[in-house]
Amino acid sequence: MLVDGGQYLLFDLRDDPGERHDLAAQHHDLVVLLKGKIADWEKAVDRRTPSQ
Repeated sequence: MLVDGGQYLLFDLRDDPGERHDLAAQHHDLVVLLKGKIADWEKAVDRRTPSQ
C-alpha cells in the first residue's frame, strides 16, 4: 500500500511491479487493515522518538 497525499493506493507488486493498477477499490478491507497497521506503527515510532 502507498499513501500519497491522503490517498491510499494498493498494488500487487508481484504481478504489477510498475504500480500501474490500483487495487484499493477492490480490496477495501485490506486497505482498512493496513491503515490501522500504519497508524499503530506511527504511534510506536512517536513514543520512541525523544522529545526536543
